[in-house]
Amino acid sequence: AFMACVLKRKEDAEATTKALKALNSEKLSAAAVDILGAFMACVLVIQGGLAQKVAVANSFVNLVIDKVEALVEFPEHADIQAWTGIFVRLALYAVVLPLTFLSGSLALAMNAAACGAYLTTEHGVRFLASIGKVPNAEEFLGSKKGFYAVGGLIVI
Repeated sequence: AFMACVLKRKEDAEATTKALKALNSEKLSAAAVDILGAFMACVLVIQGGLAQKVAVANSFVNLVIDKVEALVEFPEHADIQAWTGIFVRLALYAVVLPLTFLSGSLALAMNAAACGAYLTTEHGVRFLASIGKVPNAEEFLGSKKGFYAVGGLIVI
């Protein structure tokens, strides 16, 4: 029984050594720092103030940027597409950030409405495509009809 226990511990030690060798210590350390940073950001946002307003604005801009970029096209400036995307994002921040400072609760409500509208539209259209009511879900979601559906749900 004693030898079986020693062999079991040796196997466990070898398995642990193998697992630790498979892990990259630098990536694990970076992940721990990221988690700690996210926790600290959550604490700052919960306490309110500037961090909360910037987080709400960032969340809203990240939700709507794809639809806005799909609407705004610069065909004659296709060579600087990355820069036009940055300018569109900057314009959204220029509208949303002051809104969050002036009326934080309205911005938070718009953020929640946008999140719900995206979830409802995306999953609703995929369901309709699965039962044959919509021919192609991706095509519909990328079209102006999809934009109008999301916009209508946000307004409601």
